[in-house]
Amino acid sequence: MFVITGRSGWQADNDTIFKDLGTQVLKSTLEGYKTCLFAHGQSQSGKTYTLVGQESDPGLLPRLLEALFQQDAVLSGQLAVSASFYEIKDEQVRDILKQDFYSPGGLKVSVEHVVRICQRLLDVAFIST
Repeated sequence: MFVITGRSGWQADNDTIFKDLGTQVLKSTLEGYKTCLFAHGQSQSGKTYTLVGQESDPGLLPRLLEALFQQDAVLSGQLAVSASFYEIKDEQVRDILKQDFYSPGGLKVSVEHVVRICQRLLDVAFIST
C-alpha cells in the first residue's frame, strides 16, 4: 500500500498532478495491481476539478484513461480494464454511473467504513489525493 497526499503542492496544475501521481497509478495498473483514486476534502476545495478538470485542462481521470487506453496491452486485449465510480457525500455512497444517481437512499457509511472497505478491496495500492 502507498499513499500520496499533496506531494505536488496545493497550487499544482492538472498536468503536474498527472506527472506526479497519474504516472505512478498507470505503472501500478499495468503491473496488474488494483488501483484507486480517493479524493477527500471540504466542499469547493477542488476535488472534482483535480479528478475531472475541464476540456481545456483535463483532470487526472481523463489523462489517466487516455494514457491507459494507448497502451499496447490494452489495445491488443491482453489487459482487461474495468472501473467503478462512486461518490461519498453526507455519509451516503452512490454509484455515479447509475441512472437514478440522485435518488434518495444509498448505503449509509462513516469515514472509518470507507477506509476499511478500500483497504479490503485494494490489497496493494491505495492512493489519496
